[in-house]
Amino acid sequence: MITIGDRITKNYLLITITPYYNDISDKGLNEQIRSHVIQERRHIKITSADKFIISGKVFDECNCDLLELENIMLLDDAMESVPETVTCFSSNIFQPQLNSLKSPKLIISCNDDHFNVPPGVRDLAIKGNDNITVYCHDNLERFVLHDGTAILTNCNNLQQLALKDNAHYVYGEFLDYIGHLEYKCEIASNVFTELYEYLPMFKNLREYVGRIDKRTLNLLPFVRKIDSVCVSHKNMTTDDIPDSLEDMRFCIEGVPCNDVLDEKPNIKRIKYTRQHLELDAFVEKYPNVYFYTDGYHQSLMKPIIYNNKKLVTLLELC
Repeated sequence: MITIGDRITKNYLLITITPYYNDISDKGLNEQIRSHVIQERRHIKITSADKFIISGKVFDECNCDLLELENIMLLDDAMESVPETVTCFSSNIFQPQLNSLKSPKLIISCNDDHFNVPPGVRDLAIKGNDNITVYCHDNLERFVLHDGTAILTNCNNLQQLALKDNAHYVYGEFLDYIGHLEYKCEIASNVFTELYEYLPMFKNLREYVGRIDKRTLNLLPFVRKIDSVCVSHKNMTTDDIPDSLEDMRFCIEGVPCNDVLDEKPNIKRIKYTRQHLELDAFVEKYPNVYFYTDGYHQSLMKPIIYNNKKLVTLLELC
């Protein structure tokens, strides 16, 4: 006997499958699953305490953006039924029928030493592997690694690379051309040793998201945008900021943002820090600069917020 329980919120639906005798769905259960997944929810999660197999076209009318499976395996007909409108497909176990997947974003756990990227996937995240070779295609635009080391082959159009959690390195010919790197933003310590070794391998890096220090900045001579999660950065001066930088979403401890702008006029976006001018006079002095005001009460930032909106509007009109 199999039962389904659900927990429903406005944007989330949890379906729990409890197998008693069978570990594969039958016609009756498929109808029950279908009746649940047609509900309009942004995120639908189907879970089982033990591995369970769904066989049948149960997802034809699935109405979610994110379909998340936990200990659930889909056979070919079930995978084929997942529509393109499911923009993200996530599974904590390997799925053998991924070539049938239509979703453009895939989050997958893989214990094998190689992985073939499904033809329709443009955004791929891999978890649960120490060392893996990923066979890509020209439609893959973003790759995220959560564990270990990866080698990407036949990867000719990758636009963004992200390393998270316990990932170390991702290698491949893409290092010669890729422009965007996100490196372990959520980890506060012990990232720099690997980063010092890794950053020089990138030949065309234009955007960097992650931890920085004085040495990191010196390894980013051509970067145009830096987004660093630290509130402030010690032992840095404006001389450490690359002359190429145009978008500076971080601040240097003890250095007001107006001092940075006066010394680095190439910067067009910068994290706001307190300075001595009144806000109206400040905006008047830097009318063409967009200021990030996160961390400040927005009601106190009205002159800056108004000017930011004006800049965005002008940019959209161009």
